[in-house]
Amino acid sequence: MILTVDIGTTTLKTALADTHGVLSHLSIQRLENHIEGPVAECNPYQYLQGLQEAVKTLPKQQVEAIIISGNAPTVVPVCGMPTVGNGLLTLKAAPARLWLDQRGKEFSPRVSQAVGSHIDGSFYLPKILRIKEKEPELFEQVTCFLTNSEYLVYALTGTAATVFPAKHLGQYYWTDSLLDTFGLDRNLFPPFVSPGTILGTLTKKAADALGLSQKTKVIAGGPDFYLSILGSGACSPHLACDRSGTSEGINLCISKQVTSTPLMCYEHPADSNLWNLSGVISTTGAAIDWGMRLLGLAKDDYRTFINMAKTAGKTDVLFHPYLNGERAPIWNSELTGNLSGLRLTTGRGEIALAIMEGICLAIYDVMDTMGKLGEAATCLYITDNHSDMGFLSQLKSTVLQLETRDLTDKPVELMGLSMLASTSLGYYGNLKEADAHLSRPTVAYHPDRKAGTYYHEKYLRFKELYRQTHQNNT
Repeated sequence: MILTVDIGTTTLKTALADTHGVLSHLSIQRLENHIEGPVAECNPYQYLQGLQEAVKTLPKQQVEAIIISGNAPTVVPVCGMPTVGNGLLTLKAAPARLWLDQRGKEFSPRVSQAVGSHIDGSFYLPKILRIKEKEPELFEQVTCFLTNSEYLVYALTGTAATVFPAKHLGQYYWTDSLLDTFGLDRNLFPPFVSPGTILGTLTKKAADALGLSQKTKVIAGGPDFYLSILGSGACSPHLACDRSGTSEGINLCISKQVTSTPLMCYEHPADSNLWNLSGVISTTGAAIDWGMRLLGLAKDDYRTFINMAKTAGKTDVLFHPYLNGERAPIWNSELTGNLSGLRLTTGRGEIALAIMEGICLAIYDVMDTMGKLGEAATCLYITDNHSDMGFLSQLKSTVLQLETRDLTDKPVELMGLSMLASTSLGYYGNLKEADAHLSRPTVAYHPDRKAGTYYHEKYLRFKELYRQTHQNNT
């Protein structure tokens, strides 16, 4: 069995997986973040605590390997070596700068100029340059910069490595010459490895702390979007994955590379002959959480929020879910949200529905951009935190006029991790073979064709409102 671990923005998920992606002993633990203004941080010690807590309940003799993924681009400034204190594994580090953290945006223009394309302030080098120039005392303590998943791998193996998922994503990482340009010590940046690389086995300290065999292999998983593509089954042309959670990533499998696009295009994880076209809406699940707070609902009371929206009927209220800037295809870290069309008669239900419609219309914008490039989806697989919201999945289907399928089994990143680890351990010859053996039960939703014209017209108003309110910010 393979212990799969995914570090999200608000949860740490673990499960044992077999070679068919069937999960057991699923654990979902809440992560506490500090988010205020441009700051978005998480104490990385929570990742170690969460893993150690999850392992307590496992049949430890069955764990052959551990594989870990995490959200990107998160930066953990590591300030020491892995140690054990009071039987607990520790690794000293400053707070992890989450992908939501925007303190690096003032360094975005410098990095963009050096790279030759736009690099948002949420990516690695702008964040690290901000630490170097604005927080010199911390920078002096740093022994290496890692992502959250790489931080866990380092704690378990003593091996520091950077997981580099695809050649055509290189602009968002770094090169030696780029590090030299900014006066950054190359030794602070561990060597690149590919997803699925076996980085070693547990150190004795880590094995003792977890109660696992020292022979347990540790495998590099990489960024969560990479594993979502694998786990969702969007591995054939025209199939798309909607990785929904705090943010929303739309990944479409295509047969040829697309250039000169505001979307991201890189090699498909499962097949070197295919490509992945990707857009990201930064705050979708976060917008729902914001909406629930706005409406005075209890945390995680999604049922009441959905029931409010169901009572609304049609509404003229429009919502832009850009609550923390926006990434592909807009690429504007200064972008703000917008709630428009309010009247004295507007109620809580209209606001709840407008928030969910706004999420769907932002996805429409990403997929419309894909369509204009000649790439269209025939089915959208919906995954992760909000995949159990049948109302939202149906709404996505109707707004997009596209069949959607909820992956109702377990967290899709963990299924992708099982696929990757099973291949690395030799159970499958390649990821395409592993994909064919992965079990993925789904629930299908079909669009209301009568509502197609209504939502197309609403999308045009959504775009026009964007032009009117944000033309000076783009």
